[in-house]
Amino acid sequence: MQPTQAETDLQSLTNGVAKVAKPGLPGIVSAVGKDAIPFLICKDGQTLAPVASAGRLGKGRVAAFGHGGYLTTESADEGDTGKLLTNVVQWCSGRASKPRVGFLAGSSIRQLVTKLGFEGVPLNRATLSDDLKRADVAIIPADSDISVLESYVRNGGGLITAHTPWGWMQLNPGKDLATEMPMQSLLHKAGLSFSDGTADQIWPAKSLTESQSCNAEYALAHLDTDGAQSSSIIMAVLRSTVESDPFQKAVRAKCASAGNRIPTAQKPLQAKDAVDRLALTIRSLDRANGRPVPKIEPSANDFPGAVPTDASRVDATVLVRVSKQEWSSTGLYAAPGEEITVEAPASMIGQGFSVQIGCHSDQLWGLDKWERHPSIVTRKRIEKGLTRISSPFGGLVYIVVDKKLGLPDQKVEFGNVIRSARYVHGKTTKEEWAKQLRYAAPWAEIGSDKLIFSVPIDAARKVEDPIALMNLWDKCIDLYSDLDGSPVFDRPERIVCDRQISAGYMHSGYPIMTWMDKSVPLSLDVHDLTTEGTWGHWHELGHNRQKGEWTFSGTGEVTNNIFTLYMMDKIAGKTIWDRIGSETPKFKAYIEKGGDFNQWKSEPFLALYMYGQLIQDFGWDSMKKYFRSYEGPNAGTQPRNDMEKHDQFLIHYSRVVGKNLGPFFQAWAVPTSQAARDSVKELPKWLPKDFPKSPNL
Repeated sequence: MQPTQAETDLQSLTNGVAKVAKPGLPGIVSAVGKDAIPFLICKDGQTLAPVASAGRLGKGRVAAFGHGGYLTTESADEGDTGKLLTNVVQWCSGRASKPRVGFLAGSSIRQLVTKLGFEGVPLNRATLSDDLKRADVAIIPADSDISVLESYVRNGGGLITAHTPWGWMQLNPGKDLATEMPMQSLLHKAGLSFSDGTADQIWPAKSLTESQSCNAEYALAHLDTDGAQSSSIIMAVLRSTVESDPFQKAVRAKCASAGNRIPTAQKPLQAKDAVDRLALTIRSLDRANGRPVPKIEPSANDFPGAVPTDASRVDATVLVRVSKQEWSSTGLYAAPGEEITVEAPASMIGQGFSVQIGCHSDQLWGLDKWERHPSIVTRKRIEKGLTRISSPFGGLVYIVVDKKLGLPDQKVEFGNVIRSARYVHGKTTKEEWAKQLRYAAPWAEIGSDKLIFSVPIDAARKVEDPIALMNLWDKCIDLYSDLDGSPVFDRPERIVCDRQISAGYMHSGYPIMTWMDKSVPLSLDVHDLTTEGTWGHWHELGHNRQKGEWTFSGTGEVTNNIFTLYMMDKIAGKTIWDRIGSETPKFKAYIEKGGDFNQWKSEPFLALYMYGQLIQDFGWDSMKKYFRSYEGPNAGTQPRNDMEKHDQFLIHYSRVVGKNLGPFFQAWAVPTSQAARDSVKELPKWLPKDFPKSPNL
């Protein structure tokens, strides 16, 4: 039996490829058309998703990767990625035995083309149409001239491109992934789509069956028998294609009879609830595109919460801070489905400011279980004097400042809003706070110029003394700066609690997100903070302070915890060994066996033990000096890769404490170069007291 076109395509793309690179955090490239081939597969939660896919357009072929890092010489050197890229070039050429590969003049793609052994053809943007006539395949970034490239492909050319969709979405809030992301319109015509989502483990598709399970047409046909996998694939495509797309029309027809099941904590929508999840996705898309749907999302009263029908709607003038790049709080709340008005002064119009309703900014579309609606926040640009905006969920109202313009505080007029409790440290008195706690809005804020909490009103009502609370948290933020020597951030950190977050128990960023569990009252209780501490909140704040020069592979969950240990010591009176002392037996066994750096990198508390020994013997001042040693005129060249970071860790800390830490690093099996060890060999050798015997020494 002759192999099908799909089988032949997949074999051509993955022949000889077993292991591939994972540059950064790749995104998703959906295969929509029936002939589109996912050839790199990843884990996306509990389901599979395509990281790279290929399709046809006219007489030509297109391949797209979910991260630009795949198109680099560094990735080509890793595993079989070079072989994969060679296969992709050959497949996209369609017929050329030695294809000529075009690249934009001056780009680093030239080095990749040379490394892969192809003849290179420089392309200039100004003469792209003519230059492409000399190339069988073009490796082109996603921001190039789409009309020229489409004509080139339709007439038999091959195109290879790459982008990170989730990254583009973060950098372009409010823009539409389906219509505004570069290269998207061309990919759609080739049966492909840049889609939201991130990749975990990545491998070449092992079989046509595995590849097809990540194809949207195949997924729709198997929705009733493999709901979890199929709905995940389809959902990504729905949110990255337009309503008129034939595939979208087919999905809408499939979901036409679905009801309005809402996700709750008690009855979440799970991956197996495929049609209900897709129906909710379609309803969200329709609302965003102005189609007639209910003004109030059915789940709004469940989360973020109902507003009493008798709550007073008011007009309010707020002096809004616009000097910092942040969500600027207003102390106001929008009821679900009700339009509010925002009248801004001329200085804010068309300058990148936005109105935002809601603080629960985590999107849950890619999760296998939804305990709330996956997308709650609504945002709209201020493009004219009067902005009208509503949210189907309601929420706290913010003015979002995207860039610093040097403007003073601005008077902004709000209409049809509800007052919410908002404590501003140094301005709001305890008496004013007590009165605000009677406001009807279901969410409140407690904050200072250094940190702001967004919490349910029931949690806020238990805070009788917000002054003492924020004095303590301001001290915490100051201690972070005291430890690493960097100034307190220009804008306040934000911590928002949520029924469900996108990843982990908590996660860092702006805002830091936490679950609505015991961590909420803990964060608002001065007694508990100063006696027990809060590892989770301090851990995430530590993430926001990490710097690349002293954080290398394997220490992403380690160097942030140096801050956590410091906070536990200075705020809660805990020693470093109160938290990591339980690692002592593992530490001893690790050293006595000669260590394994891969184990060190995979076990954060084991790695933290090494830092703890430095702090124990040389004190917190040594860590402060170590962090500061990367700054200033004497810092030297910043490390460019992991090995250089290992070396500088050894050299900087050795010089700070006046000891040769080379043997210490060798015992821990942290790789360093001979040159680095030689640079500190004149210093006295050091190991902690009672250090286990290591075969490495």
